Amino acid sequence: MSEFKWSKAFKYALATTALFFLMVYVIINVLVAVNYAHLGRLSKVMEIISKEYVEEVSLEKLVDGAIEGMVNLDPYSEFHTAEEHEWMMNHIEGEFGGIGIYYKTEQDRLVITEVIRGAPAEKEGLEAGDEILRVDGEDVAHLTQGETITKMRGPEGSQVTVDVFRGSTQEHFQQVLTRAIISVSSVEWAPYPGEEDMAVVYISTFNKRTFNDFDGVLKEIDAENRYKGVIIDLRNNPGGELNAGIAMTSRFVPQGPVMYTVDRRGAMQSMNRREGVEFLNRPFVLLVNENSASASEVLIGAVKDYETGSIVGTKTFGKGVIQSLFSLDEDTGIKLTVQKYLTPHKKDVHGVGIEPDYLVQLEKDEKITVLPEETPDSQMQKACEVLRGRI
Repeated sequence: MSEFKWSKAFKYALATTALFFLMVYVIINVLVAVNYAHLGRLSKVMEIISKEYVEEVSLEKLVDGAIEGMVNLDPYSEFHTAEEHEWMMNHIEGEFGGIGIYYKTEQDRLVITEVIRGAPAEKEGLEAGDEILRVDGEDVAHLTQGETITKMRGPEGSQVTVDVFRGSTQEHFQQVLTRAIISVSSVEWAPYPGEEDMAVVYISTFNKRTFNDFDGVLKEIDAENRYKGVIIDLRNNPGGELNAGIAMTSRFVPQGPVMYTVDRRGAMQSMNRREGVEFLNRPFVLLVNENSASASEVLIGAVKDYETGSIVGTKTFGKGVIQSLFSLDEDTGIKLTVQKYLTPHKKDVHGVGIEPDYLVQLEKDEKITVLPEETPDSQMQKACEVLRGRI
């Protein structure tokens, strides 16, 4: 009887095992069939375009377009052509050749957001808010971002012609600019006008030079031996390289993690302050606005959680995700969102932003004063008032 039961159990186990492997086989084949169906659709679309589209399209353009569509998963993941990849790497390094502007695209319009101090664009009178219509005669509406970047950049001493519309005066004009090597110092400073013991430090972005630039600024401030407190202006700072943001944040918090990262599986990892980085250890106020984002918010969030300084301005942008760069070949690459980040107290700022300690809106038509020589804007005046109370 026992032998019969053993034989029956063995047959049952064998049948169960066979059924399991049969199910796995079926599932794999279904997945393969589905994937082939998807690839088949992609191949079919490329074939139709190559045969039927009104103009001839190169295979490279079709492939790049397909990659761009795949990567377009959120506002921050994107495919980089050779020109765009080069621009990104130059931006991270903090040095590039060109006319010296930051800009954004709005409905095929190229609008200057910032003019780099001392750059050709500033010397020739271009301003934030100016709209560039054409570059060397070509309408920017018909150019990709990479093509626009390529046209505005070039060897030092070469020239580029831009057609500009200035909305504030409804003026159209043409300007010839001589390109130069733009070494972007992301940190600048000046005394606060009328306050002998306050300095203003403006940080425009976070790149590989930012930490050392900030150290240099602190040495200049310390050398004068009269500044008791500083205003750190992060308004319109879009962020930049995360490692630079972590290094800078280490200056403003004395201990503990500066942020946490969370990957696709939900695994959380703490990012600690950099060892050997000296804490600022003096009263400071952060000046922020709705365009302070990403790596800027890493710093702002840590200061908020640890209460090491005061924050003045408006609620920040709310970009709480991290991108990594992946090379596809020698020239092209993709920027892909790979993690979320949380503040030291594990707050998620993505889509939410960080509220300042003191909410101050600019008056209508009031402009931000960067390193003001005379009357500061209302947000900076409030920062001065708050800093005075901390000194």
